[in-house]
Amino acid sequence: MWHSDEASRWILRRVRELGWTSKRFGEYDDRVATYDRYAPVGRTERIGKKYQWIALHELAGKIADHCRYRPMYDDDSDHFDGPWQISLRDIDPSLLIEPSGQGDDPARHTWWRPPTGEIGPFDDDDKRTQWLQGDRNPFGVADLESLLSVWDSDDCKWLTLFGMYSWAESPSTQTAASLSDRGDQWLQIRSYLVPSASYIEFLTWAREQDWNGRWMPEGPTLLGVYHGEWPWHPAVAGTLASPIVVEARDDQNGTAPAPVVPTWAEYIWERDGAFEGTVARAFPSSWLMAQAGLRWHPPVTSFTDPNQDILACDPSSSELGPSALLVRERGMREFLDRHDLSLVWAALGGRNVRAENPREHSILSISGVGGLEDADSSVEVSLRTKLH
Repeated sequence: MWHSDEASRWILRRVRELGWTSKRFGEYDDRVATYDRYAPVGRTERIGKKYQWIALHELAGKIADHCRYRPMYDDDSDHFDGPWQISLRDIDPSLLIEPSGQGDDPARHTWWRPPTGEIGPFDDDDKRTQWLQGDRNPFGVADLESLLSVWDSDDCKWLTLFGMYSWAESPSTQTAASLSDRGDQWLQIRSYLVPSASYIEFLTWAREQDWNGRWMPEGPTLLGVYHGEWPWHPAVAGTLASPIVVEARDDQNGTAPAPVVPTWAEYIWERDGAFEGTVARAFPSSWLMAQAGLRWHPPVTSFTDPNQDILACDPSSSELGPSALLVRERGMREFLDRHDLSLVWAALGGRNVRAENPREHSILSISGVGGLEDADSSVEVSLRTKLH
């Protein structure tokens, strides 16, 4: 076990061996440290710091060669395979374009998040309360349908397999002076593949469920994994080792009528100095990637089928808007038909009021269900709300 002080001395010595000297780089590094430290994003890094990164990774390699690996957190491996196991990755070289979809504005409309769910503005609390309780501008079946099936600018129809959306009350002259009360609405869309033979029974069961609490199985969240490594790289080996076909449990702890396959995976990258904030992307699940023969189509988050046609994408990788996983409707229908599968959506959402005293307001929960039985059927949608 190396002590941190000993490691720091080794890194400093190695930086000198690699060629850093005050005579060569001192003036430049001092200037960068003085004038560029307040740059919010993409700031210039000192030459000495670059040498430090090289030395740090060399040291990590030496330690891995001579010391036994002790697993961290939920890592059940006793063998060191790479720096992703100890959070030693700095940038994602496969994130090839600037993340234009970050900093999403809930008020912005996009083709995959239409203006459904708009809120207010309300000029008095009574109207806001009516909205919260679902008596004014209720979130209905048509609103959910408009999020599950969307059209792009080329008049191509897509199905949303995964998405997390939010809406905030529109500002007005009356409310601009006081932000004490504000209406918010959010909706999470997840989807699952089920055997076609069990579709009707599963959909009937799903319509009786309250998705509140996110107790349904979910796709994996990829942390410390490069964008281009999904799903083949050893960095995601632990993710792939977990069960892909899982048995859902209902809100009364009973077994669901059929096993399900989550269709998505979430990529999250938040340690890159080239941009501000966190990058979030939605990928097809490893099972869907394998069964549909999908391959990443760089530089954006798109995935092509064996015919080199784009079947799936996260549009936020090239346009401003929320992260979501979309698949071409025609291609998805053909896939379901080939594999004797059906598609089921679970939509979880809610309405609430941000207030100085939140206990004065109730919360409206939303549980929605969608289904696509086969290549020839239409999308079925149902919705339930409950005031808490």
